[in-house]
Amino acid sequence: MMDANGNGNDMADALGTPSASTSSSTPIAQARTGKLQGLLKSQCQDPGSGGSSVSSPTPIQKKSVSFLSSSFDKGIRVIDAPDCVNYMRDGTELLKIRSSGRHFKRFFFLDTETMEIRWHPSSKKRQKAKLPIDQLKEVRRGRTSAILKDSEVAAAYPADCAFTVIYGEDFLSMDLVAVSLDDANVWVTGLTCLINGRPGQLSSDTIEKRQLMRDRWLEEVFSAASLDEDGFLDEQDVIQLMKKLNSGVNTSRIKKKLKEVDIANAISSRGRLSSSEFVNLFKEISTRPEVYFLLVRYSSDGDYLSTEDLLMFLEAEQGNSKVSKEKCSEIINQFEPSTEGRAKGQLGIDGFTAFLQSEFCDIFDPEHLAVCQDMEQPLTHYFINSSHNTYLLEDQLKGKSSVEGYEKALKSQVRYIELEVWNGPNDEPIIYHGHTLTSKIGLRDVLDTVRQFAFYKTDMPLILSIENHCSLAQQCRMVQLIRSTLGDWLLDPGSASESDVQLLSDPRLLTPSRLRRRILVKCKKLPPPPEGGASAGCERQVATVQQSAVAFGYVSEEDDNVDIQRDRSPKAFKKAGNQSHQSLQQQQQQQQPPPPPQQQQQCGRRIKLSQELSDLAALGSERFADLDDCCFHFYKSDSAQAASRRQPDHQQQHQLLHQQVWSISESAAFRLAQSDMDGLVEYSRRCLVQVQPNAIRVDSSNYNPQDMWSCGCQLVCLNHQTPGLMTDLNRGQFSKNGSCGFVLKPGAMRQTFAFLAQRGGGGSDLAPHSLHIRVISGSQLPKPRGSVAKGDVTDPCVVVEVFGLPADCSEERTKTVHGNGYNPVFDECFEFRVSLPELALLRLVVLDDDAIGDDFIGQFTIPFDCIQTGYRHVRLLDSDGEPLPEAHLFLHVAVTNRHGGGRLGKRSFASSNKKSSNSTNFNVGSSLEPNLKARTSSGGSDGGGGDSGERVESIGSGGGYPRLRPTGFRDIDDAFKAALPTLREAAGLREGFDRALAGLQDACGLSHIANVKQCVRVMAARASSCAAAASSGASAAAGSDSTATSGPQAVGLRMICKASCPCLEALVPLPEPLKKSLVAFEQLVTESKKLMQLGPGMHTRLQDCEAACMQFYDDLAPMCSSAGYKPRKVAKIADSFAWNVRVLRGQADLLARAVSGARCTMVQAEEAGEATGLAMTAV
Repeated sequence: MMDANGNGNDMADALGTPSASTSSSTPIAQARTGKLQGLLKSQCQDPGSGGSSVSSPTPIQKKSVSFLSSSFDKGIRVIDAPDCVNYMRDGTELLKIRSSGRHFKRFFFLDTETMEIRWHPSSKKRQKAKLPIDQLKEVRRGRTSAILKDSEVAAAYPADCAFTVIYGEDFLSMDLVAVSLDDANVWVTGLTCLINGRPGQLSSDTIEKRQLMRDRWLEEVFSAASLDEDGFLDEQDVIQLMKKLNSGVNTSRIKKKLKEVDIANAISSRGRLSSSEFVNLFKEISTRPEVYFLLVRYSSDGDYLSTEDLLMFLEAEQGNSKVSKEKCSEIINQFEPSTEGRAKGQLGIDGFTAFLQSEFCDIFDPEHLAVCQDMEQPLTHYFINSSHNTYLLEDQLKGKSSVEGYEKALKSQVRYIELEVWNGPNDEPIIYHGHTLTSKIGLRDVLDTVRQFAFYKTDMPLILSIENHCSLAQQCRMVQLIRSTLGDWLLDPGSASESDVQLLSDPRLLTPSRLRRRILVKCKKLPPPPEGGASAGCERQVATVQQSAVAFGYVSEEDDNVDIQRDRSPKAFKKAGNQSHQSLQQQQQQQQPPPPPQQQQQCGRRIKLSQELSDLAALGSERFADLDDCCFHFYKSDSAQAASRRQPDHQQQHQLLHQQVWSISESAAFRLAQSDMDGLVEYSRRCLVQVQPNAIRVDSSNYNPQDMWSCGCQLVCLNHQTPGLMTDLNRGQFSKNGSCGFVLKPGAMRQTFAFLAQRGGGGSDLAPHSLHIRVISGSQLPKPRGSVAKGDVTDPCVVVEVFGLPADCSEERTKTVHGNGYNPVFDECFEFRVSLPELALLRLVVLDDDAIGDDFIGQFTIPFDCIQTGYRHVRLLDSDGEPLPEAHLFLHVAVTNRHGGGRLGKRSFASSNKKSSNSTNFNVGSSLEPNLKARTSSGGSDGGGGDSGERVESIGSGGGYPRLRPTGFRDIDDAFKAALPTLREAAGLREGFDRALAGLQDACGLSHIANVKQCVRVMAARASSCAAAASSGASAAAGSDSTATSGPQAVGLRMICKASCPCLEALVPLPEPLKKSLVAFEQLVTESKKLMQLGPGMHTRLQDCEAACMQFYDDLAPMCSSAGYKPRKVAKIADSFAWNVRVLRGQADLLARAVSGARCTMVQAEEAGEATGLAMTAV
């Protein structure tokens, strides 16, 4: 880095004689002169002048900048390029960072006469402490240089306060840190505008002319409005005209600004606005500085985006691919308000703002606006949007029951609704919350509502959960009403057609796709008489159900107020469940006759269930007892026992098991999740599990559904009538996949050996992603609905929350912007670690920090899979999920993997609901299982059991990869060891690709959230600058005027195709930093090519190795039995075997994703070459 330091005598002269452009007698100039004089006394000296450098990042007295200030307000207006230049001319204190790590306070200002950046104090002579604007190459925002990355002082400030100025033919750098984000924004924007100016035309007047197109448009609109005889508009007309031009403008803010104009005007002109006043007022109110700063970054010339600029913005920043210039022209014609801009193909600040607030830049991925997931999986593989006590609109004790609850639930795509049916008058069943003071509604009315709204917005199947408390007579009446009302929509096993019989014969056929526009009834069932003895595993539960129903002719009454286990100890809970099964199993074996009715009352609540109602149910209902020790033990024994289990009676029990819905209370589910989370995940992989709120939630409050989704439970029932965090999470979870009410579970929850290792904080075995959120600003944030404070002033702040696996849950909060809900600027960055993206949710909440009473303003919850990267607007919702008018948050979002690199493979505008074609050409499954990350030897045991002791071998030299565990059987361990060479090679390929990508980002001076398109764009721009300088030098040598006319942009690079891979070739001599960038790009291409060539073969070998190891699965139980191992040892062996299979599967999927990323990298490089004008030439 080149620094400018001289002696102290010249410093005094420089301070005493400021430049002519800043020596005016204005208050701003006087303030700056006084500040400079104060620096003489208090500022530390440079080493060259005998002083000492600043040793700590003590905050500097900063110049106040209000991004919402105006010419009528106190302070300086900063909303466009001229304002930035004026502010830079007045000067700002910045920290100057040197390569030695030392830093110095300097006062920087722009000399608009000589067009130079100057700074004081300096040990250099005044004529040397300057940087001519025409020598500046670019301005890099953030801590992108090596000096800023290593600086402890720079790290004490927000990353966006730092910026690097690149200047000179050798691309020298000056690293600066502003004391506020406002100052950094002004300097970066102002310098960028000056750099983008045409050569030979750098002046403050040129900057002023950047706004001419917008001014002409506003003047035309003003002239077309109805004017009075003097050419003025009255206040009411001004408000109407501004609302017409920008519907998002707040009326109260316009009135406030009009009053300020009246105060400044003469009495005769009050209440009216002239053309110039209208133009200035509209620009003050409508211009959002943070959007303007973004526009300037991508604008090649002027305060607008050309077709080429917009194309580069969409591809490099927004992640879209193959965007045509015709599409960019359509966007300009759609959003640019001025006729002149549309004719010239230029998108101004007003059109750009409208574009960013449109659906094109919404944070929600439009792919998930329609059903986009595989809907051919069994019902157990989906999360299903479920409601608890759907008929209630209020609390559980005396709340109102209404069909409106069903209507709202069905319109919200709830696919599981509850009907608690009781005996009613005139033999007509009724629905209400039994034994409470809630009101009653007729079953007939509810069924009519269901018939009307069942498939109102989605054709996915609907499940009716019937909690039966009726007599036999009214049960028959219930069946009649259901069949007559629902008709052909009803999947009725009692009167099923041939196709429906085939559908019900195999639980694997019960898929959402096959059940479209069908209604399934879930209630207690009477199983057929038992045949044979009881079976182990989940079939033992079915045998228990069969025994209780056949022996007594009764079924247990469903009641939410009964919890099968009151002991809060997990061990006692599981022990009691086992004892319950054992006792019922003994009763089945003894074949005892049913007791008389008076004895049944003493045995517990048991009611008669009519055969007709039982036949109506497509899904059975049972209370959950225990996991039956099946989740991490052997699901099959030796071959003889396995063959005996495939008898018809066992198949029938297996079918009944998968057609049952196992109900568990909230508290019991939480206890089980703490004691055996992995077991519950495995259990819910094969069975439908329903979780109900505890009966003590009489206020209709809710538990956290994310905890139950993390365990794989499909039917997580909530009280939808109660707004709040929990219903926000539920609404966000089911907003993906077309809001159809069915969401495919993560791959790790659908495969054998489902495993998440969610306990242990940072010791997750899933490869993490990094979610980078920059909360830039908000707009039109209203007062909280429940606030009792007077006035409409808000003090907003934003809370960013991530929900998912326990180790992923995190929360961050921005600063509070006081007294500004119209356009508060937060500009804060956060980073979150996400291990399982398929399960994670992002929630953005806006609060009023000074509210009295309710502080909630709005929120938006979105699944991780639905997040679009780039600059995005978020439409805020109220507590009921309805949009808040004109209320937005403006964000920048980036998603990177463990080593960095932007998310790849985004689709173009042309592909609406199709996956990107940039995928691997080998089969890796429709949904990849999350990648398994490394576990160190000192880490704790996984969730399936205790530590298995010695590992087979460590994979990877850095200890950053999973280790295989020994099972104790040589043949099995040798089968797993055969995969070790392939695992090492695959790890090396992935690490090489990650290092190459990070190296390119560093060489280009970009952060590790940048993608390849942004890197190519930066290299092309720098090479173009070198080519322009070379062309200017050649023209000067020839004696011609190179600045007289502006020809086509000079090209310094070209993209060539070598061996089907893109490569960059220099056309002009390049400085050393740019040469390093080309070398880094070539290295990335090499690593990507190697990964694409070798990766598919390694992936196949890993899959073959997994298949070979799984052949030992059936023989593992008899091998343990022959060895005489005790149950605890057997459990450890089973855990080790399952762990090793997961390692192979996870590493294969991780390799597949790396190959896909390498291919996307090459595609992005080619697309960036086309967008930047680097013609692709085959060599």
